[in-house]
Amino acid sequence: MLSILDQSNRYLNDPLPSENIAPFTLCPFWDDGVIFDGTPEGIFYEITADDTQVTITFEFLYAQFPSQDRTIHFLVGYSTARPGVYTYTYLQVPDTGDGATVGAQYGSPNLSAVMFSYNEAVITPGLVLTVDTNKGVITRC
Repeated sequence: MLSILDQSNRYLNDPLPSENIAPFTLCPFWDDGVIFDGTPEGIFYEITADDTQVTITFEFLYAQFPSQDRTIHFLVGYSTARPGVYTYTYLQVPDTGDGATVGAQYGSPNLSAVMFSYNEAVITPGLVLTVDTNKGVITRC
């Protein structure tokens, strides 16, 4: 999960919208995960900018709890050229998202959400999703 303004330590995933997490939360792969010591795992980011936009990419590389052998690897991208639009790119997913929530929630005081999947085996390596919180849609790219 990637939350704006609030945080959550909730590790059990819910369908969206969920009052158990922050109102503004991206859920590229909400499932149990762990970063083990002594591994190249982590959460990384890169920011680039030019005269027209700022782009940030978050890279998530971690193990699916409790196994160190089940690696989850995906990217979350955002550009100021497209406010409210995010890209989820899946590089490695051990169980195709069978126990994960994928989507986003937004809005305050009225909570809205867009959800691609909830505990469904539909997330595969190479899948790219565009999450548009302005239109309330998720599309495959």
